[in-house]
Amino acid sequence: MTGSTMRILVAVPLMLSVLPACMDSPTNSAIDRIKPTAAAHAESLAGDDMVEARKTGLALIVQLSAYAGWSE
Repeated sequence: MTGSTMRILVAVPLMLSVLPACMDSPTNSAIDRIKPTAAAHAESLAGDDMVEARKTGLALIVQLSAYAGWSE
């Protein structure tokens, strides 16, 4: 068996053992991070408490402005 064949025989099982862990790892995009804030705001808008809706709306706008790079 040559050296390159031996390396392939070792590398392939290692790659296959790591691949499932990469596929299951959660994404950490801006959209994923903002979803809970947006959901909380949507829930508060569906209710009758406008003070809570203003709080969640402000939190959502602050988070959106940070992601978009908005400034005053």
